[in-house]
Parts: sequence; C-alpha cells; structure tokens
Amino acid sequence: MVSRTPYHNVWGWVTRPTPGFIWLFTAFLCVFVVQSIFQLAQSVPVTTFNEMFGLSIAGIQKGYVWQLLSYGFLHQDIMHLLLNVFLLYLVAYEVEYQIGVRHFICLFITGILAGGLLWLGAEHMKGGGNTTLVMMGCSGGVFATIFGFITMFPERPVGLLGGLKAKYLGVVLTTIAIYFIIFPSNTVAHMAHLGGILAGIAYLKILSYQWRVDIGISPRKTGNARRRTERSVSRTEFINEKVDPILDKIAEKGMSSLSDEERRILDEARERLSTKRVA
Repeated sequence: MVSRTPYHNVWGWVTRPTPGFIWLFTAFLCVFVVQSIFQLAQSVPVTTFNEMFGLSIAGIQKGYVWQLLSYGFLHQDIMHLLLNVFLLYLVAYEVEYQIGVRHFICLFITGILAGGLLWLGAEHMKGGGNTTLVMMGCSGGVFATIFGFITMFPERPVGLLGGLKAKYLGVVLTTIAIYFIIFPSNTVAHMAHLGGILAGIAYLKILSYQWRVDIGISPRKTGNARRRTERSVSRTEFINEKVDPILDKIAEKGMSSLSDEERRILDEARERLSTKRVA
C-alpha cells in the first residue's frame, strides 16, 4: 500500500483552491445572489430571470442563444450549487496544474456547451418536448472537468472508494448517466452529464495531440522523445510519487542520507519547477 504524503489527502491526490476554480466559484456565487433576488420578485410582470438565462427550447426559439452558456451559472438552490462546487473542487487543482488556467476554464465551458446542446437535441427528439422546461446548473462543466482528470490519470486510485481506479469510476459514472437517460426517474438532466463526459474526454485527447505536435514529436517516437512527452503531461504524478518520499526522508534523516539517484531526482524536480509552464 502506498503511504500518503503531506501533499495527498483522503482522496489520494491534491485538492486546493486554484485561480480558475476561484474565478468560477465567484461567478457562481454572484449569479446565485442575483438569481435569488429575482426569485423573490416573481410578481413583476416581465420574463423571469430563470426563463431569460436558463436553457429551454422556447428560449432558443426566441433567439436567446446566450442560454447555451448562461444556464451553467444558474442553480436551483444552495444545495445544488454547493454540490457542483464541491465536485469541481475535488479535481480542480490536478487538472488546472496540468493544463493551465486558460485551458481549465475552456474545458469547463466546453462541457457546459456540449451538455446544453445534447440536452436540447434530446428534448427536440421527443417530438418538440416540453418547450417551457428550463435547465439550470453547471453539471456539464463539472463532468467535463472530472473526465478530463480521468483521461489524464486513468490509473489514479480513489482513496475514499477503496482504491478504485479513476478509469473504473469513469465507467460507473457513464453507465449511471446512460441508464437514467434510457430509464428516466427524476428531474436530473443526465443528458447534460453525458455531454460533459464526452466533452471532457475529447478536449483532453485533442489537447494532448496538440501538445505532441507543438513540441515536434512524430508518431514514431524515439526513447528520449517518449520520455519528454511523458514528462510534459505528468508533472504532478512525478512530484507525488518520486519527490515527496525523498522530501520525507530529508525531513527525517537529513540530506546526507540521500543516494545519488535520489539527488538526481531532486535535481530533475528543480529543473521542472523552474521551467515556465505554458497555460
């Protein structure tokens, strides 16, 4: 069993607030305050805030195309908001550390757009569906971020799930979404979840391909090129698995206890951390 370092928590990886997460959380909170104020004034004889900015077939038919994005910043109630924020927080640090703030936000937005489009298509396929039904919530973006994490770290064990690997958690979440799409039993928009899942996987696959092209690695990699690719996409893994145990050893026995190989790893870690990361 792998011992947990000070940088790991009960989930098995690092969870900390990041600039991208803080930006999204602040946006959610501000919108929720405005949304709550409007909900207290429902007697006003104008289109309600939710009808204007939540996603619906009727709204899109009226030309409210911004709903494809704005619905992701609205929530039914405080518990709905807190659940989505908590799930996003669990994977925000690991994902944003790897791909940078800009791609982190783009990944999240892509999940919202994909979830909204898939949900609209499914409702339309029902013969027009309920045109006044309004969807709210950032679950599409949250699922995109979660599956971005799973795509990058498929072998990562999830501590609170008995060490279940991330890739198997992805299978479970996808199965649940598909099951409730086929056999709907609640008001949760599982089609939006599926859109987020597909968006998260696709975004990271495309991004990984772009990274390989940018650093000039051909499909037939040499040994050194393969190692460069591995280093470019697994810096957090390297720190957690290689560097942290050495730091623990230094804290316990001092620098003199290190072997030549351990000193080499520290030198490599210093070089990686001093290199500017492209966001």
